[in-house]
Amino acid sequence: IHLVQIFTLLCNSVNMDVEQEQRLRVQNYPFFVALTELFDETSKRTI
Repeated sequence: IHLVQIFTLLCNSVNMDVEQEQRLRVQNYPFFVALTELFDETSKRTI
């Protein structure tokens, strides 16, 4: 997955209603965990 797709996914999830977002998060939970860790690492490196 490219970063552009990740950001698109994030933007889409912001626009989603909460129920749909929670369902999506449960389905793709490992993906979201990896994504959160990735952003943590990136922000640490940036700071």
